[in-house]
Amino acid sequence: MTDAVIRRATSDDTSSIREILEESFSGIYLWHATHTLSKAKDVLCAVAPTGIVGVSILKKLGEFGYVYYVAVKRANRNQGIGTLLLDHAIDFFREQKGIFASVEEDNVASLRLFESKGFERVSFSWLQSRVGLLRTAGLWREMTVVPGEVLLYLELSRQRI
Repeated sequence: MTDAVIRRATSDDTSSIREILEESFSGIYLWHATHTLSKAKDVLCAVAPTGIVGVSILKKLGEFGYVYYVAVKRANRNQGIGTLLLDHAIDFFREQKGIFASVEEDNVASLRLFESKGFERVSFSWLQSRVGLLRTAGLWREMTVVPGEVLLYLELSRQRI
């Protein structure tokens, strides 16, 4: 278990968050994570007595929420920090119809985390059948879902999309 608390990130947290992203991602994912961080309005961080140990980057996409990234310092993994960050992300999006996330299909730990919270695997065609082709294409682009990733969805409202 963890003694970390979750709070909104401030501009003073940027360098610590970048360190976590650099430790967690490489290549195009690192570029995208740091680029997304620079534009994101909704960033949560997990703070332990040792400092910032985790981050989640979030975005509201109309009636949906999107979890861009959940990352935890290597030394603090498997302590419930990712779960805590995801729980707070779900609470952050409580007024939305649902929440999307995309995860590399070989990232078993992340898939297990999201699926443990009720996220289910969905597809482009699944989304298209619910919101139409144009809205789906726009969401897909906003979420930057790329080949090799799994799209996940958590229904939040009783009114299905």
